[in-house]
Amino acid sequence: MNATTTVKTYRAASLAEALASVKSELGPEAVILSARQIRAPSFWGKGRACLEVEAAPPAYGKPVTEKFDPTAKAGGKGSMDELDGLRETVAKIREDIRRSHFESLRGLDTSEQLTAQLREDVNSVSSALRAVLAEAALAKTTGLPEAQVAVLKQLSENGIEPSNAESIIRSCEHDNGDVSTTRRAVARFLMESIRTALPLCSVTQQTVAAFVGTTGVGKTTTIAKIAASCLNAGQQVGFISTDTYRIGALDQLRCYAQIMDVPMESVDGPDTMREAIHRLSGCKVILIDTAGKSPRNPNAISELAGLLSRDWVCEIHLVLAAGIGFSELRQVVEGFGKLRIDRLCWTKLDEAISFGALFNAQLLAQAPLSYLCAGQKVPEDLEAATPERITRLLLSANRTKR
Repeated sequence: MNATTTVKTYRAASLAEALASVKSELGPEAVILSARQIRAPSFWGKGRACLEVEAAPPAYGKPVTEKFDPTAKAGGKGSMDELDGLRETVAKIREDIRRSHFESLRGLDTSEQLTAQLREDVNSVSSALRAVLAEAALAKTTGLPEAQVAVLKQLSENGIEPSNAESIIRSCEHDNGDVSTTRRAVARFLMESIRTALPLCSVTQQTVAAFVGTTGVGKTTTIAKIAASCLNAGQQVGFISTDTYRIGALDQLRCYAQIMDVPMESVDGPDTMREAIHRLSGCKVILIDTAGKSPRNPNAISELAGLLSRDWVCEIHLVLAAGIGFSELRQVVEGFGKLRIDRLCWTKLDEAISFGALFNAQLLAQAPLSYLCAGQKVPEDLEAATPERITRLLLSANRTKR
């Protein structure tokens, strides 16, 4: 039988589909000759990936022999026992070949998984190699010992600007010990360097605090959290809203005011601001919610500065999202710096993958940290900033590596 006329090629999207076609046309005893993954040709060149299987009928490759006489005595080879043994051997070989082809085909079904695993392993090795090269580069450029380089790299990966991270390392008192010793020295330095402000719930005289920042950083929710903490401390609280631009902004703060049973005023200029503060004179803590502004719009910042005159505002808190990048952070701090920022209030810590911005902003704004917010729950997701808490965040592992 001529192989070229009996070998058939089947293309299918999966192993099951290919074997079904083979079985349907050549029968369940068909011999699988080869299998491979290819890209089916299409009008535009190479098409989608598919499986190509070559198969033949069960008789494919069987030699043509003369009639065999089981009773012949040609050297004993014609005995029935030897014939049965030969048939069993051939059947076993054929089964082994078929099984080996099926096993190879099964392997093709998991090739995507194996490729994904291989890619993951390669990426892991590449990441480790990049980390080693990064540490070697830091050691060369800074001239610092290995332990200091390791901690410097960790601070940088956690979002502290590299120049700031190097300054931290060089400012620490250490004895060139191991990484743990260096980390402890850095922790002591940070706790001594980080400045925080007392929470508003502890004020002893009337305090008017305004909260400013870009759109969407969470100013209104943060004000509600602070108000709740002040009420829990026995302080009288009042709200003032200047956000007459954003749809629903007044309604959101008014809803909080109704739930907490605190007075609320809405203002649209310096004159109405003065009057509103006068009407809330019975409140120990007055919290001002402002509309989000772009730091690249000096006119909007100047207008806000006139509204938040130091004649009646005691503190201005710049509200920042913890995940902000350094270049954007610098732009925001410089833009709102015209207001003379007194405090830095941080939101969305639960969404951040690094916390270096908390340290970078303090250096840029030269202002202490007031509050840390991590979630939407009022008032649970609020804590007063402390040097210990900030230090733990700065020395924690970058969340992308966890």
